[in-house]
Amino acid sequence: GSFKHVVDNGREVRKLAYECVGTLIDGIGRNRSVLDYVGDHRSLVAKLALGLGAPEADLDIINSVRAMIIKLAKSPAGQAAVMANIDVIATSLKKTATTGPKDGQDKEKVVEGQRHAIVCALKLEPVPGITQVAKFQELMTSARASSHFAVANRQASAE
Repeated sequence: GSFKHVVDNGREVRKLAYECVGTLIDGIGRNRSVLDYVGDHRSLVAKLALGLGAPEADLDIINSVRAMIIKLAKSPAGQAAVMANIDVIATSLKKTATTGPKDGQDKEKVVEGQRHAIVCALKLEPVPGITQVAKFQELMTSARASSHFAVANRQASAE
């Protein structure tokens, strides 16, 4: 027929995979990071950064990935991994923070995604050297110009 309905059979598997990584990140003690157990920590963050570009329908996956990146950025090894992948991370966050809802998209979900992207950027600001990276500077300029910045800033400060 003329109507096409696309079914993403892999969505639940992807979501579960990201949840498993999140559990590993949460499960490591405060003195250690999951990155201490992974041979190539930069590739782990690179794979997480790819999750930021998931289709808009996967907002829960994207938010989960952002939360993992924020957690990883609190350790020295995680900060190095974030810095190694900051161009991809900043580009994805900027795209989310500045792109409005398209026809048929739930406006509330898009606004939530925009705010969460700005919160993520604000939480990454303390990473040493990150404010010197051009892509991150562009992200923060766009975030500060956003109508959602004030709410996101309060949310980031409260967490």
